[in-house]
Amino acid sequence: MRHSVKLLAMGAFAVALLGAGQRSAAAQTILKEVGTPYTASAMTGFTTTGGQMSGLTATAFFADNTSDRRVWQSTGPALGAAAGPRFSLSQQGDTYFSDWMLTNSYSAGLTRLLLEGAPGGIVFDTPSGEGTPGSSLGYEFTLTSGLSAKRARATYRNAVSLFPSAAVGDLYETLDLSFDGAGLRSGHSLFFRQDTDSVLGGAAGLRVASLSATDTPSDVSSVPEPASVPLLPPTMTNTQSGVSTDPDPTSLPLMPLELTADTLSDVSTVPEPASVLLMLPGLAAVGLWMRRKKDA
Repeated sequence: MRHSVKLLAMGAFAVALLGAGQRSAAAQTILKEVGTPYTASAMTGFTTTGGQMSGLTATAFFADNTSDRRVWQSTGPALGAAAGPRFSLSQQGDTYFSDWMLTNSYSAGLTRLLLEGAPGGIVFDTPSGEGTPGSSLGYEFTLTSGLSAKRARATYRNAVSLFPSAAVGDLYETLDLSFDGAGLRSGHSLFFRQDTDSVLGGAAGLRVASLSATDTPSDVSSVPEPASVPLLPPTMTNTQSGVSTDPDPTSLPLMPLELTADTLSDVSTVPEPASVLLMLPGLAAVGLWMRRKKDA
């Protein structure tokens, strides 16, 4: 039923454009960027109201280089808002048919509004035929009143795909709105239309698309496993020629063997080499004396 109603609405919208000859959507700038791709597990359906967008974040930027970030909360069955002392953004009803309302309560002009849907499992749906399965028709950002369309620009970022398929270009995780000049003046409001859809599982169901098993980041160097690195004998480098040569065994330092009281009992007593040399003349003399005695 909703799909049929959407088709009728799109037909009526086209007729209205032909009859009126102008509309704010015709003058505003719409940009789309792949950005950081996201993947959704599944869509809960294409009907999302203001009361079903809890978690979505809205950040307002002002002409005095300050900003204010608020989290969307449900305030009724089909009503929700992201509100604070500086600005408020609210929406009631089906986002495909009903306007959003942005009010600037701060002293400086509101020049930019950044909407991020990932924290609430929300995606922004733009026209692309049937588009992503389960999302139906979309409705892209359209100013309806409160500000000249020529001063508005909408940038969609972070394309969303339905796992395991590729993105078709209708769903986005971020909507970045900017307003030229002084922006939305203090104490003023504007109204716009923007369709949203909900992802199954909320924030847990909408995640940054990960690299596949065959993808390798270009900035990561291949490092061999320790076991695959051959053990090579040590070499000494001639600092003048830069050629490595095998070390001379006589040039290597002799490391003394340290024996402790705990290990002496397990080591057989071996005479020092110098002691053996001193004993040789005595042994020779004894041998000569025994031989002469035998000859006598």
